[in-house]
Amino acid sequence: GDSDGDSDFGFDVDSDSDDSLLGFFIEIFVYIFIFIFIDLFHESPVAAIILLIFELGILFLLYMLIRFLKKKFGKKRKVASAQPVSPQVYPQTGGTPASVSGLQPVGAYLKLDPAFSESTFKEKISNLFVQYKNALQDKDMSPLQPYFSESLYSQTDLQLGTYRKYGRSIISERITVLSAEIVGWKQENGFDNMVVRLKTRFVSYTVDDKTGGLLYGSKTEEIFADYEWQMLRESGKTTVQSGGVTVQNCPNCGATININRTAKCEYCDSLVTVDDFGWIVDKIKKIS
Repeated sequence: GDSDGDSDFGFDVDSDSDDSLLGFFIEIFVYIFIFIFIDLFHESPVAAIILLIFELGILFLLYMLIRFLKKKFGKKRKVASAQPVSPQVYPQTGGTPASVSGLQPVGAYLKLDPAFSESTFKEKISNLFVQYKNALQDKDMSPLQPYFSESLYSQTDLQLGTYRKYGRSIISERITVLSAEIVGWKQENGFDNMVVRLKTRFVSYTVDDKTGGLLYGSKTEEIFADYEWQMLRESGKTTVQSGGVTVQNCPNCGATININRTAKCEYCDSLVTVDDFGWIVDKIKKIS
């Protein structure tokens, strides 16, 4: 999916190239001025001094104009990804996304999967949201790879690559999921498609990794944001354990871990793989 307009990802990466080009033109301007000044000074020193004052005035006005334009328009040139925040899934039309129209109530899903627990499922998604925000901050999506579709994982990691390259981090604090609601579900293209709407609250800001300086956002202002997560599971699969996520014990240390495909045990870092697929996050959209 594309990034939405109010993304958690975004910062100016063009300023260096713009400054270099500006410096080149100023350097050419100075060389031409020096050549004219020396040539004129031999004929009329007074005229040369007047020219010098005039040229310095032009340089000062040019400098002030550039500062004004950068201050006014510089923030609009940004690279968007991720808010972050977030990869865009589908256009919002009314209360229900157009691409997932025809949703059935979650109660009807129990006919296909009697062991499905709505409360456990919503709790799992809420926990994944917190982990998602922490992964963005760490610029490392690998802990969430088992829970994300390959396309969403690759897209988000690619966007984070820009932050790794330019040495910037999205810091998220006081992350809270205020509510989680299953909007509905449908079967499509061989998958059960479950749409979940999250109401969240958090503090988010971007810092420079080297200096720790604040680049964007506020360290104190709380953000209230609504998201829609589109979850997929192969049609015909039923809940193995509450939430539809396979529960395994790490073969190395015996710890209980929840995985879909491949996961790393958080206790001993052993890599654990299973063949079964549970629910995965396929698309994320920030809707407000």
